[in-house]
Amino acid sequence: MKFWRDEIKRGEAGVFSTLNDFLTESNSKMDDTDFKKDIEVHLNSLIDNFDKYYPENEEIVKDDWIRDPFFARDLPAHFDHKENEELIDLVTDVSLQANFMKEELADFWLRRRATHSLLSDLALKFIMPFVTSYLCEQGFSSMLYVKNKYTSQSKDLDKRLRLKLTNIEPDFAKLCSSI
Repeated sequence: MKFWRDEIKRGEAGVFSTLNDFLTESNSKMDDTDFKKDIEVHLNSLIDNFDKYYPENEEIVKDDWIRDPFFARDLPAHFDHKENEELIDLVTDVSLQANFMKEELADFWLRRRATHSLLSDLALKFIMPFVTSYLCEQGFSSMLYVKNKYTSQSKDLDKRLRLKLTNIEPDFAKLCSSI
């Protein structure tokens, strides 16, 4: 939005295609200071409101190394020297970078527990609340599905939920052959 405001200040309406088309069709320019000022005031208001609702959060920036340790800009200021050394060791390992691209974020940090325990523990403390809340949501949604589908047979809810929530794929051929 700041880019748009700066373009309007310079008299460039190209960033707003509809406004640009209107100015072109009406042979007008952004020289009208009241019109230009109104747009600037509106964009400044949007910027202020956006900043109010979505402030720059230092906590999010502080934990960039968790989401992608190989492209983090700086060493985290809150790290001690051992954590910094572990991060440098991790970032300079090319094979770990290849693994990072292939693995899920939580899996990557879980696999680093033996070699980079300080970083792994910090990362997992940050990641785990999201994973557990997702699993709770998934369980609740599954329970609602099962209860709505089998309302008259709700006595086996725990068995049906276990089947619905499992990650284990059944071997249907083996199950059928044993019948």
